[in-house]
Amino acid sequence: MKSLTLSLQVVGPLFLLMAVGFFLRRIDMLDGQTTARMSTVTFRIFLSTQTFSNIYSCNLAQVWDGREVLINIFLMALNFIIALAAAAFLQKDKKRKASLVQGMFQNSYITFGVPMVSAAYGSGSTGMVSMMTALIVPLKNLIIVADMSAACSKKKSAVDLALNVLKNPFFLGGALGFAVNLLGIKLPVIVEQTVSNLAKAATPMALLLLGASLSFKSMKDYKKDIIWGVLIKMLLMPAALLPLAVAFGLRGSSLMSTLIMLAAPPATSAHIIAKEMGADSELASQLTVIGSAVSSPTLFVLIFVLKYLNYL
Repeated sequence: MKSLTLSLQVVGPLFLLMAVGFFLRRIDMLDGQTTARMSTVTFRIFLSTQTFSNIYSCNLAQVWDGREVLINIFLMALNFIIALAAAAFLQKDKKRKASLVQGMFQNSYITFGVPMVSAAYGSGSTGMVSMMTALIVPLKNLIIVADMSAACSKKKSAVDLALNVLKNPFFLGGALGFAVNLLGIKLPVIVEQTVSNLAKAATPMALLLLGASLSFKSMKDYKKDIIWGVLIKMLLMPAALLPLAVAFGLRGSSLMSTLIMLAAPPATSAHIIAKEMGADSELASQLTVIGSAVSSPTLFVLIFVLKYLNYL
């Protein structure tokens, strides 16, 4: 019951923010044009700043564990390969396929990671979460941007594709964050506070805009994609990959961090990234909302099973 309550405490505020965005759209405080412009600002400014801030504020030397990093990168690679194969089987349309891959691969690690690990093991056990936030999350975003560029961009050459990825705000924010962190550069307090405030605005803005852009009328058009995308992401993927994490020796907070990486719902920024990269942003929105809706029971089941087996 504690695990279910914890999941609801994390997911509940996300849904309320989406509900506010949905309500604002229905009373015409947010029209389509305004939502589109705000989505662009959120993607290029707030989300990229959040990526920079997460890496800049992380003590990489203190939390670094090369073995666990390699294990999680390996599992992440398997996650991506499975998502690619499943999307190719389920969907032929390039834009929908790209959003399906995103929905089965990307996750709300930043939103779920620290709250769940802290609640289960205490605030002193979040080292792995910090490391994965600094390394795995930007890497996942970069992979998704590259995949969407390859699938949706009209530019065909490898050089154009590489430039498209390198110019992406997520890549720039992550690269700058690592550069500043590794060089030991300390930003002036006023700049640091400004960056922090912009980063804090990213998730609420993404959720508001997700709610504002959501259309339940189109849900029936994506029924097959939503059912299979959510089922694979929330249950089949973690059921297939978590035993490998256990076999590699991950336990306790480290295993919990990996569980969140594999089983947390799609990222709240998914629809914005999909829209900016030319993928199917409506499908991305649906996968995020439905995935978030079922995350409480699925996370509860996964945590209960792993605790019962004394792995957590």
